[in-house]
Amino acid sequence: MIGILPGRGIVPRRWHPALAESATSSTFTGMSFETMHTLRKAPDASPLFPELSVVATLRDAVTDDGVTVPAGSRGTVVAVYAAGAAYEVEFARPIIGNMTLPVEALAAA
Repeated sequence: MIGILPGRGIVPRRWHPALAESATSSTFTGMSFETMHTLRKAPDASPLFPELSVVATLRDAVTDDGVTVPAGSRGTVVAVYAAGAAYEVEFARPIIGNMTLPVEALAAA
């Protein structure tokens, strides 16, 4: 049988006195809730608009080529930056071009 000790990892119960006494017990005496909480993997943050989502601009914006895209224009998200803090959006009409926009400047279309 094995046990888990913070800072020591997994050890056989017979090698550690704190675990040896519970070797015959049917209850788990391993990792505490605090240790499990500390070691857990953080969930991946999902962006508000995943790639290939159709979005609309909430205000006028300027493309990478210097052309102004009017508010309300629809485009497609082609890249997500900083877990959804900014998006690369491709527009086909009324203006053709790409631009990077913060999440506050977009809405689902």
